[in-house]
Amino acid sequence: MEQLTQYLKKTKTSQAEFSRVIGVHSSVMCKYLKKKAKPSPQRAYLIERVTDGAVPASAWFGDAA
Repeated sequence: MEQLTQYLKKTKTSQAEFSRVIGVHSSVMCKYLKKKAKPSPQRAYLIERVTDGAVPASAWFGDAA
């Protein structure tokens, strides 16, 4: 997921740190970044809140989320 990767680089946040913040295992975070898994809608909205909108929930699910 390019937007999340860019956010992590811009904020100098490690994948491990971000995964702890959103409450997922680092292996799940890796799957999100490689587009091998999508977060639940609730987690996608959490990511949106944590990133102050830099990674919107719609980036994962489109406008239907």
